[in-house]
Amino acid sequence: SRAGSAREPAGLGSWPPPGATPVDLDDAYGRLAGRGYGYGPTFQGLRAMWRHDQDLYAEVLLPEAGGPAGSFAIHPALLDAALHPMAIDALDSGTGTEVRLPFVWSGARVHATGATELRVRLRPVGGDAVELLVTDPVGAPVLSIQHAVLRPVAAEQLMAHLAQGRDGLYAVEWQPVADLAPAGQRSWAVLEQHRAPDVTGALREQRIPVHIFPDLAALVAADPNAEDVVVA
Repeated sequence: SRAGSAREPAGLGSWPPPGATPVDLDDAYGRLAGRGYGYGPTFQGLRAMWRHDQDLYAEVLLPEAGGPAGSFAIHPALLDAALHPMAIDALDSGTGTEVRLPFVWSGARVHATGATELRVRLRPVGGDAVELLVTDPVGAPVLSIQHAVLRPVAAEQLMAHLAQGRDGLYAVEWQPVADLAPAGQRSWAVLEQHRAPDVTGALREQRIPVHIFPDLAALVAADPNAEDVVVA
């Protein structure tokens, strides 16, 4: 993301905006799940929504399961819920079968922290981008984003991805100790609080020198460069 200007935007005045049309949110998250959006309880924060011309307005609330809001500049569950009106709007309008996900952010600024309840305005700014203004319940700015560009993903592709249980880009791969440290070529240090018989025993079976240290400070004081591998 790119930082925006230092000028704080104007907040939101009358609420809900005069002339805005309420949106029915009955079973909203159930319907979204059928479209490919799988939101757990912590991320189901959308409480009310309105349409006014092309703008979308919403109220979002941080569920108790989200934990303390003060741990973040803006709680990720609140930020995510602030974008849910776009998914609801696409669902209601029946525009294609693609899921649109935020892809590029620019002009993002946090104006206040610790919020647990927010008001949101989402305004199209051309192409696949929206402008996001987030305020507290009295209309004072909390977060502003000049451009949030959305990227379409086929619902089938997203649901297939979720069905495979992919939780991230990285995975753990194990390598046998014998491959990492052939006999007699490396020296291992093991800290006392992490010493386990299966670890030290396996190393010694490979005839790998093992040195036990009470803690990291003791290892550093001895000679940290003498050990090839430290188990900590």
